[in-house]
Amino acid sequence: MRLDPVVEERKFRAEVATLRRNASVLSKMGALVVRAEKPEIDVLLIPDKPLRLAVVLPAASPQPQIDGPQQGALLPVMEYPGLSGKAFGVRLDLAGYDQCPPSVSFRNPRTWEPAPFATLPIAHIVEEGKL
Repeated sequence: MRLDPVVEERKFRAEVATLRRNASVLSKMGALVVRAEKPEIDVLLIPDKPLRLAVVLPAASPQPQIDGPQQGALLPVMEYPGLSGKAFGVRLDLAGYDQCPPSVSFRNPRTWEPAPFATLPIAHIVEEGKL
């Protein structure tokens, strides 16, 4: 069953209006709507948090350690303020929304071509209360 085009248009406009109404909040989180043409919305995501690196020593080591941290210990987290995640684009396709869920594709933010899998952002581990 296909969604009535008038309803689809109304829903699309409502979602775009919500994004525009919240543009200042989204911008502070690094999310910028760069294009909204039915049925697609392009969002540029720009991480601004520094790269954080945590290292866990392997549980088993071929040579015993006499001095230093215990095996399996988490070393202090190091921050690299000059490095942050790279920007990426997301295209939301709202064709048939909300009878059908929107589709999401990751995009090269310079060309808006589909991003190759190898360039996609890797998952982020977020501990509760530590965003």
